[in-house]
Parts: sequence; structure tokens; C-alpha cells
Amino acid sequence: PVLVLIYAYAFQCFSEKFGDSWGKLGLAAAGLILVSYTAVLSIDKGQHHHGRIQAAKWAGEHIPQGQGVLISDAGAFAYFSGVPTMNLDGLINSYEFQETIVNDQLFDYLKRHNIRYMADAFTLCDKGLSREFIKAYPGKNRKSSVGYRVERQLSDAAYIGEKTVHRPLSGAENICFVIWELNHIKHFRLN
Repeated sequence: PVLVLIYAYAFQCFSEKFGDSWGKLGLAAAGLILVSYTAVLSIDKGQHHHGRIQAAKWAGEHIPQGQGVLISDAGAFAYFSGVPTMNLDGLINSYEFQETIVNDQLFDYLKRHNIRYMADAFTLCDKGLSREFIKAYPGKNRKSSVGYRVERQLSDAAYIGEKTVHRPLSGAENICFVIWELNHIKHFRLN
């Protein structure tokens, strides 16, 4: 969008110098560029939001009342599921969330908050094993990453969504939204 504004301004300057008809042509070209860019971007976002909404409906119907889900980029899932959701990114969580990662107490913390499931919207459907890292944000006194490597088997999943394509224009692989019970997840400490 910023480029479109720059193009429009450039064509306005061009039209002031060479005539009004060139300016109108320039604005039309800038508008066409904006529409094309928006269409391409929309296509390239893929259908992963559809997978989030389907998983959220499943979670709302199947996850026991009061039990929660740990997930990255929790917004759409949390909104549509009605299930308590903890954001794995930690961006909206308390400092306590970060400290539990640093102090190797994350899984106790999750149990205390009744988080019994973990979800991933970008699991590669054709792989048997899914890996993810849960890391504390690096502080000024921390020289290396602190956290966990989490491993989950697709065969242990409580829910596997339909295959969708993430970033179709870049040829990215098929992804599925997957939900596991925490007791089916292996975790290893990173130091």
C-alpha cells in the first residue's frame, strides 16, 4: 500500500509536469497495482484460518468444561472455541509464564492453570512426528535460549483437521490443525 501511494504521488507530479491525462492514467495504474497486490496476498495466505475455525468448533464440543489449550497465535481459535486458551507465544501472558520456562516449571504451571491440551495450526500433515520449541524470551543476562523442545506423534492426536495449504504461491507443504492432550507430549529441556 505504501508503494501505491508513492506511485500515485509520482504520477501526480508527472501529471503536473506533462499534463492531467497522464496523472489520471497514473492513478488508475496505482489502483490496479493495489487491487492486484491485495488479490495475490489474499490467495497466498492460504486457508489455514478455515482449519482454525473447524478445530475451534471441535474443541468447543469435545474438550471438557474448564480445561484449556496451549497454542501459538491463539486469537481465532480462542474466539471461536470458547475454551480457555493460553498463548504459547507468551506475548499476552504474565511474566510468571516466562519465569516458569526459565525455571523448568512450565508443565507444572500448565497443570495449575488446567491447561490439558496443546494445539498447533501449522503441523505438517504428512509427517508422523511434530516438533516445536517453547522458549523464554532472551533477557539481558541470558546468553543462550532457555526452554523446551516438544515432540508429538500425529497418531496420538485427539484431533487432526483437514489438510490445507499454507502459502500456496510459494509452494508450501500441506498443513493440518492438530490438538494433543498434554499427557501425549514429550518435552526435552533446552539449555
